Amino acid sequence: MWISLYPGVKYRFDWEWIQGVADKHKIFVWRKETPEFVESSLIEEIPNKDFVRMIYQNCDRAHLFSCHTIYEGRYYICEPAVWMESRLGLHGISFENKESDSVAIHESADLYQDLDSLIRRQEPLKACSFCLGSWARSTPNEQLSKSDIQAFVTRKPDELARLVSPAWIVPRSYTSPDPI
Repeated sequence: MWISLYPGVKYRFDWEWIQGVADKHKIFVWRKETPEFVESSLIEEIPNKDFVRMIYQNCDRAHLFSCHTIYEGRYYICEPAVWMESRLGLHGISFENKESDSVAIHESADLYQDLDSLIRRQEPLKACSFCLGSWARSTPNEQLSKSDIQAFVTRKPDELARLVSPAWIVPRSYTSPDPI
């Protein structure tokens, strides 16, 4: 388990209490310094389905980091899928992915099979059409004021190619509306 530590943020919890919980349950807790933020969720759909597939197939969040999440009785293989519907709704975008991107834990006739199918699926989640996964560019973390947060969440997206991490060389035909 890790606890992300962000620059300029004061934490109210007691590290000794966390140490006690770690001791009692024999778990490791990583105090993860997080000086950068990866903005992977978009508010415009990625138009190239091959690019979406490539992002999903190489997404560390869905396949490596085990960012599996349970929310409202449903199991998701990555945390952006959980919030994509409500996040896009804030921008007036109608989007539904609950049924396609998760498994109902309490209502499944064969939970093992349903979970296995979701975890091993080869096709991208519906949410992946609005997400750069682990391909997103990192930016320095900073504490935002309320007005800065409002400006941040309502701004129009940048050109898709500039949102991808410079560590990746992506064919321009995947990120440009006018393929080269």
